[in-house]
Amino acid sequence: MNAQEVPEDFVPTLSDLSAYQVDKLFQDDMRLLGNWGSDLFLRLRGTADVNEIPERTPVLGLLSNALLTATAALELWRRGFLLQVGTLLRNANETVAVAAVITSDASAGERHGMGKLDTAKALTELKTLWPDIGATVAKFTGYLSREFVHIGTGYRAWFRFSPGLTERHVADLRDMLPCIKMTFYLIDLLSEMVCWQNVAHPRHWQKTGPQRYERRTTEAGREWVKKVFKEQASEVSDEP
Repeated sequence: MNAQEVPEDFVPTLSDLSAYQVDKLFQDDMRLLGNWGSDLFLRLRGTADVNEIPERTPVLGLLSNALLTATAALELWRRGFLLQVGTLLRNANETVAVAAVITSDASAGERHGMGKLDTAKALTELKTLWPDIGATVAKFTGYLSREFVHIGTGYRAWFRFSPGLTERHVADLRDMLPCIKMTFYLIDLLSEMVCWQNVAHPRHWQKTGPQRYERRTTEAGREWVKKVFKEQASEVSDEP
């Protein structure tokens, strides 16, 4: 069946109608995120199929799980379940942070394999690994923790769900969108290095030797960041 065909007996739910409206309203962003997610999925799957570096096996698994979690958050965002999106994004960000830590520290990788790694500290360690964007990641993640993982101010309001998009609802969708993009960005950033052989045009890294990479953005990479984050571009840097 063609993906655009809808069975005659299909009965859309209110959330289906919301997703349709959000897709139309945020058409450019949805096209960007849809293509981005597909590219990341193929990159990770392709690398896992030919992986010859045992140390990367858990990293690929973590990044794949983070991508699935971020995609689930995007689906809930489309459908208007904004209160639940933040919890998933917070989990995905910590997962990427753990993957980054065990990629850069062999002893951390060993502790992770034994189930003894303190994953709660991974986001703090990420600020040391990637100081250029560490503060931004900490800000986004702190916001997600305060307002969604814990019972923050957002829970004081009653999130009424309806198929219509009010001005307030659209504003809330816009506010959450950079958080979704940040999570996809973190997955993209680390997976580019881990899946180097499956990246045709690197944006974030340069290979400097056997299994050695240096964070070095390209001009195309800087333009890409501006396109992705639009008004938030000043908060996200690809430079070490």
